Amino acid sequence: MNVNLVSQAFGALDQWVTENGWAGYDPYDIRGQDLYVRLLGRQSWFFRKLRGVFAVVESRLPPAGLRSFLRIKKEINPKGMGLMASAYLTQWDLTAEQSYLDKAQSILSWLSANRCPDYPGASWGYPCHWQSRIFLPRGTPSVVVTATVGDAWLHHYELTRSAE
Repeated sequence: MNVNLVSQAFGALDQWVTENGWAGYDPYDIRGQDLYVRLLGRQSWFFRKLRGVFAVVESRLPPAGLRSFLRIKKEINPKGMGLMASAYLTQWDLTAEQSYLDKAQSILSWLSANRCPDYPGASWGYPCHWQSRIFLPRGTPSVVVTATVGDAWLHHYELTRSAE
């Protein structure tokens, strides 16, 4: 692995986030909107076929135009925040540059304040509806998201020995 290339890529990502903020679009946010779920979310043969047709149409349209038409706003994704916290912690571990630890701790503070509110304990979910084998409404705890965020917290503890 070319450490210089990774460092340059991380630097570019850090600069982009600094200039643009944490909110962004999710690859599945169009399918996770209330309108899409109401119209196409039923679990029958007909609606599975209809979702397939919509997916083909969706793939041929520019995402920016479709998001604008559907009034989809950028959102902060807890899974992305967990990944970024871990990345900043790794950079801090490699460079001892305090700004990386500060950014990681800022993200962890945001994550602490933005847990799934309707569930006990610490858990996080996606900012849009999510359909896999079952339908998960936005904000429902996800084992993938929660594990990613938990890994960031563990990474922080291993490096700092601080639970805060």
